[in-house]
Amino acid sequence: MAKHYAYSLKKNYVKVIHEASLLSVTKLKGKAMTEIVHVFKNARDYKGFQQKRDFYLRLKLEQVKAVQAADKGAPSTAVFVDKGSDTFLPIAEQDGNLKPTTEMDKKSKELQQLYNYDPEKNYRINAEKIAIYARAVRLGTPFKPRSSQGKHEAGTPKTSQTNPPKKSPVTSEMIAKAKNVPATIKSPQGVFTLVAVVEGVNSNHRLSNSLRAAAAQRQRLAELSQQFNKTPTKFMQQREMIAGEINETKKVLESNIRIMVKNYAYSVKNKYVQVPHQASLLSVTEKDGEAKAKKIYQFKSSKDYHDFQKKRDFYLRLRVEQYKAAKAAKKTTRNLKPTPEMNEKSKELQQLYQYDPQKTYKVQIQKTALYARPIR
Repeated sequence: MAKHYAYSLKKNYVKVIHEASLLSVTKLKGKAMTEIVHVFKNARDYKGFQQKRDFYLRLKLEQVKAVQAADKGAPSTAVFVDKGSDTFLPIAEQDGNLKPTTEMDKKSKELQQLYNYDPEKNYRINAEKIAIYARAVRLGTPFKPRSSQGKHEAGTPKTSQTNPPKKSPVTSEMIAKAKNVPATIKSPQGVFTLVAVVEGVNSNHRLSNSLRAAAAQRQRLAELSQQFNKTPTKFMQQREMIAGEINETKKVLESNIRIMVKNYAYSVKNKYVQVPHQASLLSVTEKDGEAKAKKIYQFKSSKDYHDFQKKRDFYLRLRVEQYKAAKAAKKTTRNLKPTPEMNEKSKELQQLYQYDPQKTYKVQIQKTALYARPIR
C-alpha cells in the first residue's frame, strides 16, 4: 500500500467515492446475476444514497434491539425511569419476522423511488472513481519525564531551573483521604482502584456521558469488526457500508478518548466503575408543554444511593416478569395492574424516597468516585 498510495500507519484515511454504479444481485440457476439500477455521478449523489440507506439500516437495528430489550427487561443501571408499561412493549411481529415500522416503509419507498434500491434485497457497488484523503493521527502530546541529571547545551551553565525539585506522585490513597471516599472497592469483577473524584452536576453529567459513549463505541467497534469478518466478500455493498461505519466509529471514539485522557487519566486498557456519593432525586412533570423538575430526595452517601437503586431495580424486574407472564398467557400487556408484591415495593419506595415507580424522575449526581482496574 505504501508503494501505490503513499500509505502510512501514522495517518487516518478517508475514501470518497465520486463515480459508482449500484447493481442489483440475483441468483439464476445457481449463478449470481447483476444489473445496473443506478449510476452515481458525483460524491454528493453517492453520499446522499449512503445516508438514506444507513438511516434505514439503523432503524432496522433499533427495531431488533428494542425487541431484545423487551425480552431481557430493564437495565439495572438505568438512571432515568420511563413512565408506564409501554417501555417494555415489543414491536409487532408477523410470521416470526419483524414487520417494518411505518418510518421504515417510508424510507424504503424513498430509496426505491430515488435509486431503484430495495433495502430487503441484495446489491453491490462498483466504484469507478475515488479520492483518498489523509490526516495525521493525533493522540495527544507524549509525556516526557524530566530528569534531575538532564542534559544541557554545551556552553550553557546549569541553573536551578534545569533541575526542578521532584514532585511526589498523587496516589489513590491521597485522593481518597482528601475527598473522603474509599481508595479501593471490591466487586465480583475484581478490585478497582480510585483514579478520580468528580464534583459538580455538570462535570458528572459529562463524565457519565463520556463513559457511556466510550463503552458503547468500543462495543460497537467489536460488533462491526465481527460483522465485517462474517460478511462474504461477494457482498461488497454490505462490507463497504460496515467498513465506513467502522471508520466513523473509530474517529468518534478517538476524539472522546483524547478528552477523557486529559480530564480523567482514562485508558482503553482499563475497566471503569462510577460510584455516586452525593446525588439528588428529582420528580419530572410537564406544565404548559415544558418539563419541570423538583428535588424530592437527597442521597448523602454511596450506600444510600446504592440501596435506592436495588429497591427501584427490584420493582422494575417485577414489572418485567409481569409483562412476560401476560405475554406468555397471550393476554393484553397494556395497562397491567400492579401485583400485591409490586404495590408493597412501591409503597416502600414512596415512604423512603418519595418515589412512585409509575411516574417520571431523573437523578442529578453531584459527586462521584471513578475507579479502574486493568482489563484481563
